[in-house]
Amino acid sequence: MQSALLAFLFLLLVLVLPQSAFADSTLITRIVFTTLPQTIDASTASAVMTVQTQNAGGTSEQISGGPQSIAFTSSSGTGEFSNANSSACTGSFSTAPFTLTMSTGTANKNFCYRDATAGTHTLTVNAQGQSWTGATQSVVVNAPPVPPAPPPAPDTTPVQFTFSDRAGVSVDSEIVSDSITVSGVDAAAAISITGGEYSINGSAYTAALGAAVSGDAVAVRNVSGTSNGAAVHTTLTIGGVSDTFTSTAAVAAGGGGTRRERERSKLEAAVETSPSKEAVVSAALGGTSPDVPAREMTEMERQVRGLQMQVLDLAREWVLEMEAELAARG
Repeated sequence: MQSALLAFLFLLLVLVLPQSAFADSTLITRIVFTTLPQTIDASTASAVMTVQTQNAGGTSEQISGGPQSIAFTSSSGTGEFSNANSSACTGSFSTAPFTLTMSTGTANKNFCYRDATAGTHTLTVNAQGQSWTGATQSVVVNAPPVPPAPPPAPDTTPVQFTFSDRAGVSVDSEIVSDSITVSGVDAAAAISITGGEYSINGSAYTAALGAAVSGDAVAVRNVSGTSNGAAVHTTLTIGGVSDTFTSTAAVAAGGGGTRRERERSKLEAAVETSPSKEAVVSAALGGTSPDVPAREMTEMERQVRGLQMQVLDLAREWVLEMEAELAARG
């Protein structure tokens, strides 16, 4: 009677409980991937992947008789694995060899994968100590995007420019150069000047720091020297490139230059060619001779003569200064 009851209860359990409750690890013949192959970005975790233990008929079979270690490897030397639940990665990533444990009563194991090396890599899953057929699946790893190259920095160095120097210009005068055209820059270039002023595209002349761009017409000016042959140098710099404009003054023949220059040249010539200082002074006074006899003079003439003699004395001192200066020049 008791044996019959036990047999009845066993039959009832077989009919009521699902067949999988009695699955035995000895029925498992393979491990397979149940999730589709993935394409992932380099160094980025995959979505959850799942492998399953199955019997020869392709039905899932749960682990029985104790936990089972599952080994994961990749054809890529930089591949990494981590544990996962059914929806997300849950563990830290480690390189192969990597193992996870399937508990008794389970048929599925979740994990995640990532790789820093672009390409198509093969993942392999095996049950340690079992003769089950392992599972393989490819994963494609995209190369990291190449960041766009930064735009090139403006080249603010212009093509070399050159001013034409001017010689024989009037003394003590404003001298304007020809214009140069800025070229070879794609951004504003710093502009500065020494020894004069500059103008951009006809604007007011200035000596202040500024900026110029390609196509700008730039002229410079200076004030010429106050003596014959004096040179004035004006240097313009744009974006580190420089050129110097030079004006050289000259006293024009026939009395050119300032009044003082003309008088000085006249006396220098007279001193060098005339043996008589009185004659030099006479020439400077417009040709009036200091040798007219006093008895032939009117009172007014004598007064004029007195004034002339005073001028003569001053002129003599000037001539002596001229002689000393000429002697110093050699």
